[in-house]
Amino acid sequence: MSARTLTFLLALPLLLAGCNKPDHESVMKGMVQEMERMLTVMRSIQDESSSRAAASQIRDITKNLQDYTKRAQTMQRPTASEDKRLKEAYDPRIQKANADMTAEARRIASNPKLMTPELKSALQEMNTLKNR
Repeated sequence: MSARTLTFLLALPLLLAGCNKPDHESVMKGMVQEMERMLTVMRSIQDESSSRAAASQIRDITKNLQDYTKRAQTMQRPTASEDKRLKEAYDPRIQKANADMTAEARRIASNPKLMTPELKSALQEMNTLKNR
């Protein structure tokens, strides 16, 4: 193996790590996808059994959203033009997901059988994200 090949192989992990550096786009996209995933989970709640099953999925979503929030906090603020571009690209999806989640939350809250202790606990954990 040549020295050149060895140098490349040793540098490859560093190059790949640099490619995985989060940017504003990837963080925003990930957060929106988790919001949409949350909506899917909420829509799946139709009885006590599905409510209990949804609790673990909501905890997973909460963990992912916390990770995205931490990544965003370590990044420099986007430029004004980048911020505007991201808002234009993602705000419609965010607003739709929020409106649909609000409707689903009302549906679930209106049926005491759907609000199992497990689901209530998972939703309270997720609610702590708003307070950070």
